[in-house]
Amino acid sequence: MVRVSKNLALCIAVILLCYILFMVESGSAQISKPAIPNFTLALQDSAVVLSIENQPFDVDNSENYSFYYNVRIMSAGGYWFDLYEGENTPPTQSSFDSTTLTYPVAKSDIFPSLSTVSGIPVPPTGEATFQVIAMIGNWEKTTYSDGTISYGLKGGYVSGYSGSKTITLPSTNASSPAIYVSPMGGMSTSYRLTLFSPNEQASYDGVLPLEFMLMWTYDLMPVFEPRTDYAYSIDGNPFESITANKTSNDRPGGAYTFVYNPSFSYKLDVSSLTNGHHELVIRANFDFGYSLLNNTSTLFSFTVQNSNPHINPSSTPTPAPTPTPTVPELPITAILVAVLVAASLLIVIGKRKLAVTNH
Repeated sequence: MVRVSKNLALCIAVILLCYILFMVESGSAQISKPAIPNFTLALQDSAVVLSIENQPFDVDNSENYSFYYNVRIMSAGGYWFDLYEGENTPPTQSSFDSTTLTYPVAKSDIFPSLSTVSGIPVPPTGEATFQVIAMIGNWEKTTYSDGTISYGLKGGYVSGYSGSKTITLPSTNASSPAIYVSPMGGMSTSYRLTLFSPNEQASYDGVLPLEFMLMWTYDLMPVFEPRTDYAYSIDGNPFESITANKTSNDRPGGAYTFVYNPSFSYKLDVSSLTNGHHELVIRANFDFGYSLLNNTSTLFSFTVQNSNPHINPSSTPTPAPTPTPTVPELPITAILVAVLVAASLLIVIGKRKLAVTNH
């Protein structure tokens, strides 16, 4: 009887253990790698509407994970940029059959008019190309011992990016960006410069938005970090140094701060420039112990029409012409001149009389 009880207890223990293992496996089976998302694009009321087909997901999962979607757009420079990064938390999957994301054209941070998205200019016209990725986990903030902060997905799983889909944006009066491609330097280094502002069609009053980006290409990434320098010059004046905007997409890892595809957004004071036509050039230098490429772009033209011009204190104003000095017309001066003339005449007359007497 004791042996039967022991066997029964052992069977019950084995059954309980199998049940626990089954429940653990079932619980873990709830969290798996998401599939590559399917989505559609549509244009509604001057807005791009992105509709993503939702996937099965248990919001009450044992890991307390969330289901996120991240979206990336191809910028005018021809490379991808994530719309959600850092403190900008990606949207979570909705409780409906699809998750809808709406981006008003030229009215939001996604499609600003000749402006930037986290430092990267995006034109409000032409075509927009999107991709979507699914992520399961927790979007968290991490503070490191050196004080730096990063945001990203912790734990979970990530799908691959979806295929690209392109939509034609509504036509606007915005001008097309100017493109410049540099010659090839060492290690086949070159860059493609996309200038959004200034442009030849606009006139600038007081302030000139300088907005452009570069896309570097090279055969081999150096082992040590390269150095890049950027500057601009207006009308042949000395170059002014500028620094690139950076995003998490621009960091290749390690201690590198080299920016692969830098973008620039500055407001320049042009109130001291004369009204009319002016020219701008941009210089980029890629240095790795020796200069692999040091190139100045072609001239970009723009027009200044200042309503309230002022002289920049750093500039040297043209000196006014110096007036020709004149003799003051004072009565005493005229009297002295007359006395001197009379005295001279008396001396001459006296000398002539003396000469006649001697003869």
